[in-house]
This record gives sequence, C-alpha cells and structure tokens, in this order.
Amino acid sequence: MKLDNIVDTHAHIWSPLCRYEQGGRYVPDKHLGINEYLSILNKHRVKYGVLVQPSFLGHDNSYLIRSLRAYRKRLRGVIVFDFSNPHLESLRKLSSLGVVGVRFNLNGKVMPDIASIKYDELFNCLRKLDWFIQITAKEDEWLKIMPKLLHRNVKIVVDHFGKPERNIGINGDGFKAIIEATKTKNVWIKFSAPYRFGCNQASLYANELVKKVSKRRILWGSDYPFTRHDKGRSYKDFVDMLNIWFPDKTLRDYATYKNAIRLYKFDTSRSNVV
Repeated sequence: MKLDNIVDTHAHIWSPLCRYEQGGRYVPDKHLGINEYLSILNKHRVKYGVLVQPSFLGHDNSYLIRSLRAYRKRLRGVIVFDFSNPHLESLRKLSSLGVVGVRFNLNGKVMPDIASIKYDELFNCLRKLDWFIQITAKEDEWLKIMPKLLHRNVKIVVDHFGKPERNIGINGDGFKAIIEATKTKNVWIKFSAPYRFGCNQASLYANELVKKVSKRRILWGSDYPFTRHDKGRSYKDFVDMLNIWFPDKTLRDYATYKNAIRLYKFDTSRSNVV
C-alpha cells in the first residue's frame, strides 16, 4: 500500500477491557481499538500515528504500550503517569518501545506549581530521555505556565492551538505568549481539535500562526475519534483541512511530516510500515 508522508500526532485508542479512571470527568460510551485506528490511517493514506493516553484512562497506559509493542515501526506514544514519582529506568524501557513524551492535561484541574522542587526529577528524566511534555491548557493559563516550562529547558508541545479564548481571538495574551515561546526552538504548537474551543474560528488562528510561527514549529493531529465531540465529524474532515490550513506545499510538508518525524523519532529508513 502506498502511503503519503503524513504523521497524525494526536489520536486516542482504548478497548472495552480498559479500566476507566475513578472520578473522571468523562466516560466514553464506545471504544476505538488499535486495529480500527490503523485501518483509518490506511484508508486515508496516513503513514504514521501518535497515540496519546486518553484522560479517562488515568495512569493506566497498558493498552497504549501493548499497541506500541505490536506496531513499533508505525506508532509512537505519549503517556500519563504520577509526575511526582518518576523512575528513569522504567521510563527508559518505555522509550525503547516508542514512548516519546508525557501528557499534562490541565482541563478541569488546579494548575500545578511546576517550578516546585517536587517536579525536579520529572524534568530531569525528560531531558535525559529527550522526551517532550505535551500540555493541554486554556488561554489564560499559558501566561502562568509557559515561563515556568521554558525555565525547565525541556521540549514543549502545545495542544489544540493552545485552546484560545473565542471571545478574545488572536489578540489573547496567552495566544501571543505561545507564539513568542516558539522562538526559543523548544516549543511546537499542534493544529488539532478546533471544536474544543470554537470551530468557526479555527482558520483565523491557523492563519495567524502560519504568519507568525516558523514552519519548523508546527504539528498536525486529528484528535481522532474526537471524544465528546464526535457527532457529525469524520477523519476525512481533518485530512481535508490540511490544504486549507497549509496551502503552501513546503509548509504542509513541515507541518504534517518533517517536524513530527524528528520530534517523535520515527525511523524513516524502514520504508515498509504496514
């Protein structure tokens, strides 16, 4: 099968046997298994995928890890664990399976003080493993958390356009802080899930980012299967958005392939990934 040079840097999978986090904000009414996700990639000719641990599974990354083990050539993973108690050697083993980063989702949570000494070992591990920290946060939260993240000197992935405030638009201070932070060469911003902050303005934010952010700082992710927002949406919708968000072919190549290949450490010498 001939696949296009595209990396989907954000998708979620889980099986009916997965244990949901107790007290979580959301419990899905269906599941998406690894084989179904790979079929979706094949259907749309997407070569590589990145599995992001769903919030509703908490720290149980077991299904994600098993999927990486089975499809090491084609997949990478972003996990969630107790950040106050990391173990370097355990994380190193996961790195050998294709884990490349950790996820920090602030939705509905109190913002942690990542400048605190309790997180020192986490960031030491990230630097030693050359992993990134992937952050989901809202517009006003970026002003507080971005300076502390930059001080930690680790790679940072900003989820979902930075979830800008729809009533403020591109003039939000948090959105501007993200743009400024990309100049450090340690920050990437992911074009994904515009429905999570107001779908009608997605192109507005995309255009502003394309104008002000280096093509080497942009990623694309489908956010499939659009948990809590799946009604009326399809994977094709977001593949079709690539030509709208990235009308220039050179930009599109960087945003959908070249940047992700480096950041997520895909081995492109292996031509046959299926």
